[in-house]
Amino acid sequence: MLLSTITRRKKIKKVIVIVLSILALFYILSPIYWVIVSGFQTERALEDRPPHLVPTKDIVTLNHYNFLFTGNIPPDSTLMLQSMYTMSGTLVYPDIINSILIALFVTFINLVLGFPAGHVFARYRFWADKKIFLLMLATRLLPSISIVIPMYIILNRVGLLDTKFALICIYTA
Repeated sequence: MLLSTITRRKKIKKVIVIVLSILALFYILSPIYWVIVSGFQTERALEDRPPHLVPTKDIVTLNHYNFLFTGNIPPDSTLMLQSMYTMSGTLVYPDIINSILIALFVTFINLVLGFPAGHVFARYRFWADKKIFLLMLATRLLPSISIVIPMYIILNRVGLLDTKFALICIYTA
């Protein structure tokens, strides 16, 4: 009797944890779902109340993404949306390529420098290993915003302000 009560409580606890996890997952993923679904709806469909949680064939469009990658303003957009398109009228494609290239360079540099450093700290003991390791950890505790102004001043003086090389250096540091 006592054993069956304990196993029953464990099962109930497990079900409650699973249900709460599913609810938390729904709560976390629902804004992401809404952003994706909204990107494929027409402007008029986005203004409808109640909103379309599952888009139908008559409101699905790729015009927003067509504008992002080609710069062509959708013909069915209203004047308000057209003014927003012209204000933000830059293509996203070059920015995506830049982001990917910078991410690849930073990842490569961090792997080339990080693997040997991690190996040395894990396998070998030398006179200042703990002090250097603690110094590296202490720099990670420093809020990033606290070094923005000094970083700006340094990059401005060196002439690297607004360059990809500066971004790679900052992300690698």
